[in-house]
Amino acid sequence: MRALLSIAALGIFASVANSQNAAGPQVRVTGIVCFGSRTNAVVEIQPTRGGLLRPILRPGEKIEGVEVVSIDPSQGLVVVKSDELNSAFRIEGTPAGVASPTFNLRGADSRQVLEVYQELSGRTVLSGGNLPSAAVDLQNAAVLPPPAAAQALETILAEKGIALSAVGEKIACAVRIGDEAAIDALPPFPAPVEPHLAEVLPPGMIKFQEADILQALEIYQELAGRSVVRAPVLRGKITVRSQTPLRRAEAVWLMVAAAQLTGTRIVPDGEKFAVAIPREKTSPVVRSNPSLVRPENEQTLPAGMIRFSGAEPAAVLAVYAELCHRKAGSSDGIPPARFFITTQTSLTTKEALHGLDLVAALHGLEFVPVDEDKISVRPRLAGADTAPVPK
Repeated sequence: MRALLSIAALGIFASVANSQNAAGPQVRVTGIVCFGSRTNAVVEIQPTRGGLLRPILRPGEKIEGVEVVSIDPSQGLVVVKSDELNSAFRIEGTPAGVASPTFNLRGADSRQVLEVYQELSGRTVLSGGNLPSAAVDLQNAAVLPPPAAAQALETILAEKGIALSAVGEKIACAVRIGDEAAIDALPPFPAPVEPHLAEVLPPGMIKFQEADILQALEIYQELAGRSVVRAPVLRGKITVRSQTPLRRAEAVWLMVAAAQLTGTRIVPDGEKFAVAIPREKTSPVVRSNPSLVRPENEQTLPAGMIRFSGAEPAAVLAVYAELCHRKAGSSDGIPPARFFITTQTSLTTKEALHGLDLVAALHGLEFVPVDEDKISVRPRLAGADTAPVPK
């Protein structure tokens, strides 16, 4: 889980002191935001290597060799040190006569504005995968209390095509206007439990910055205690930072919701598995054959005992047949496929077979007994049961 706490840079600026070193990181200051006694500079940094960074920094904070030295909100002035040189950046149009205006944003990136909204509202913001990118100008000549400041951001973001909707007291979802149904389709937020029964994760424990969905699924698997069986192709990037303490069940919900808003549904299957599929797809219904395992062959497999990362059907068939104490049949004629699964918990033999049945079903395949001593793999029969997409 890697992420940068970013409430960073937008706007038109003028350097009024030392010019930047062209060989070092390129810096742009696009805003100043004041939260009570906290003053933050909204910054964009293009390192000499790597992608553009958009941090929100207080005086004394540094990233990629770029440090915010001082901020003067009344003048809209930010002094930044880079490569041992100080440069001063002034926000054009800074309101006059206000010591610490809440917002002085000019050309701020909408993703950074969502970070500011998270800080003001005290809610973790989950973003849809197709949010419009927009530059935000918001310069007020007053000091706003947090509720009014959050409302001002909701209004300006709505003008940019981004709708914000609260989910309970801890979460807010940001989606493209017109896609609000994606929020309604999220699973219910977990109900409260007795405090002494809840493991609590501190603020910031969940932190992703443009993380690949596969990385997020690994964290979900650990949090949920489920083995994730995933479709062969999943796409999406997740950016989220938990703003408040979260119970483990809430953290699991957060991962499910973040994935779903960016295009991947995570569907629980029984108590030990979850299926990750593209949001528009349906989850396969697999009814494993319990008679494949004789009572004398039942065993318990420790967590991580089954681990496939891009395995071909023949390799998985061999393991499936071994668990059944049978021989593996031929896999000739089976379309190319890559199987992925790492078991998160201990499993009985029957549970392990069910997990492999799920993996096969996601590739349109199924394992079937050929006779008393052989298991084969074949394309899944047309019309096999599937679960409906949740409304």
